[in-house]
Formats: sequence, structure tokens, C-alpha cells
Amino acid sequence: MVATNMSELNRMMNQLQAAMSEASSLMLVDMQKETAAFYSQGSPKMYKRTGTLGSTPKVSPLSVGGTQISFDAYLDKSRGYRTGTFSMSDVLTNAEAHTAGILGKPKFWANSEKRMKKTFEKTMKRFFR
Repeated sequence: MVATNMSELNRMMNQLQAAMSEASSLMLVDMQKETAAFYSQGSPKMYKRTGTLGSTPKVSPLSVGGTQISFDAYLDKSRGYRTGTFSMSDVLTNAEAHTAGILGKPKFWANSEKRMKKTFEKTMKRFFR
């Protein structure tokens, strides 16, 4: 797809903005599914699950400027969650790696990244054939 004038370029940028908006919403769902799946394995006896990890998926609002449109998909590490000496960042890192005695399905972030990549590509293909 190539724009041959400003009107076409503006139309394509509007289409890209719609595609990015849809992709960000779908990618948030991808992350939510993977963090929910974390809880499908293991039953901790040494600590009580709070479900806080499941509330960490976030996407930023679209940033639109000139010829650039972007957003961030991430796990919110700024939450005030603490358990002993573990910060939220520590919990996420150890839960992902299945270390430090944290029980759950590991690799939820790696799996999220794979899902999000597929979602992004599928969404862009649907908007730009």
C-alpha cells in the first residue's frame, strides 16, 4: 500500500490509528489470559494468593503524533504489592521463572509476548490487505 497524495496518506494514518487501537485492546486481553493462566498451576501452602499478579497487565493510551502511532503493553510493576522482601518486580520475575518458591504456571510473560505478536500481525493484516 502506497499513498500517492496527502489525502491518501491521511486516510491510511486514520486506518493505522484504528488498527493500533484495536490491537492494543486485543493485546491487553492476551496478557490478561496469560496472567490468569498463571493461577492454573500449583496450590501454595506457604503463602496466600492475592491475585495481584493478574491485575498487572496494562496498555498505555495511543500516542499519536505526525506520522507515528504507538502504545506500550506491559506489566505494571509500580503496584504497592509486597510480600516479605519481594517487590512487585521481584514477584513478576520469579513467577515468570518459577523460582523463589512461587507456584504457578511459568513463562506467562514470554507466552504473552508470543500471543501479542500474533495478535498485532493478524490485526494489521486485517486492516491493511
